[in-house]
Order: sequence, then C-alpha cells, then structure tokens
Amino acid sequence: MSQLIAIYDTETTGLPLFREPNDDPRQPHLVNICILLYTPQGELVD
Repeated sequence: MSQLIAIYDTETTGLPLFREPNDDPRQPHLVNICILLYTPQGELVD
C-alpha cells in the first residue's frame, strides 16, 4: 500500500458562533471542499 498526502481546503458561509450551540440555525455551513492527493515525492495524483 502506498502512502499519500491529502491537502484540503474548505469554504463556509461564515465564522463559527462559539457561544451558540452547534445546532443553532445561524451557525455557518460548509459550501465547498477541495482535496488534492500527493505522493511523498510531491507528485499530484490524478
């Protein structure tokens, strides 16, 4: 099994409201996620 390195970036609708409960409807939502996989040698995996 070969090793891979995952780099990820996310976008949300805002910043967390830390003083509010997690299920508060005003909490931000995840709208986009990007993940790139690289070999330990730095080559991007297709």
